[in-house]
Amino acid sequence: MPSFQITEAPSRLELGNPDAGGLTPPGKATFLVRNMGPAAQVGRISVEPLEGARADWFQIAGAPATSPGRTERDFVYGGNQSVEVTVRPPAGAPAGNFGFRLRVASESDPDTDYVQGPSVAFTLKPAPVAPPPARRIPWWIFAAAAALTAALVGVGVFLFVMRTPATPMPAGLVSQPAEIAAFRVAEIPRPVRFTLSRQGTEVALSVLSTQPAEGEGVDEDAVVDLTVRSPDGPCASLICMFPGAEFPPDVVSALSAEGFDARFAPALTVVESRVQLDAAKLSDIKNAQPPAAMVRLPRLTGLTVTQVKQTLSDLGLGMELNTVTDGPEDDVVRRTEPQAPTNIAEGQIVKVFYRPKPCTSPRCLKIDRVLIAPKVMDKFELRTIQP
Repeated sequence: MPSFQITEAPSRLELGNPDAGGLTPPGKATFLVRNMGPAAQVGRISVEPLEGARADWFQIAGAPATSPGRTERDFVYGGNQSVEVTVRPPAGAPAGNFGFRLRVASESDPDTDYVQGPSVAFTLKPAPVAPPPARRIPWWIFAAAAALTAALVGVGVFLFVMRTPATPMPAGLVSQPAEIAAFRVAEIPRPVRFTLSRQGTEVALSVLSTQPAEGEGVDEDAVVDLTVRSPDGPCASLICMFPGAEFPPDVVSALSAEGFDARFAPALTVVESRVQLDAAKLSDIKNAQPPAAMVRLPRLTGLTVTQVKQTLSDLGLGMELNTVTDGPEDDVVRRTEPQAPTNIAEGQIVKVFYRPKPCTSPRCLKIDRVLIAPKVMDKFELRTIQP
């Protein structure tokens, strides 16, 4: 076991940045050495350079000037001594990563009785590069810059003078129905954007305010904002369905003719906050047949055929008479198809099943099934039918 022990040692030493001359400020590392021998003894202390470091970079505190990296210390039995090592690279020392460690040996047997401390790393940073001398700017560069500035100013003045004058806002838009106000803006032509508001007591979907205001100019690429009174209840207008979206003039013109009806919403899409119109889909919606009106078919079982005929005629329904062979011969309806009560489209045919009364007149017709269209229900005479 070595007679000495290095009980405290740093693992890294931080050095400062070199100055303009390439001289790095010195740094100090402190070690604690303990005498582990059976008696007092002399310890030989030295610095071992590592990783390309040079021996003349190091100095042990108290070491002679002739050998700054080596010294001897007297250690009492069980005594500790602090050893301070200064790292002082010379000016122009190469940048890079270096290291060193402390070696302590017994004076009585320095070759075999010694201890080496852990490696202490340090980095030498490169010296700052002096900035190149400032180049003198030729005079013609200033002259060219002044000429370019004058040209840009001239172009700006020309564009300002020759710009297209702003189109004045149409007058009298406030309190107008929103679709009419939008159509008048589209005539300028400028796009329109609707904003809904519940303030005020004006008529629903009427214009509360405009931006720009009446009399102000509207630039060529500007959008006119119309603030519209929001309905208190349900809204059947496209204005309520696309608030904040921009309606181009051509879209406004196409929809104004239809009153901005919400049924045309499937023909519209919004791309980047701008409403686009599918003209073909708009035409399909306009030309589509309106849905048939629905009527309530009451219960008809137990009524006579004459009563059923009148009821169906009043509802705009046709009748298909079908005879049955069971039950009494009393002209009373046994059942219907569809079964009532139910909802049925106006103009439909209702199948009626009944057993007619006997008819002995020569004018009676022998018919098992009669189909009566709705439009002739009032003109048909049932008394001439005999199954």
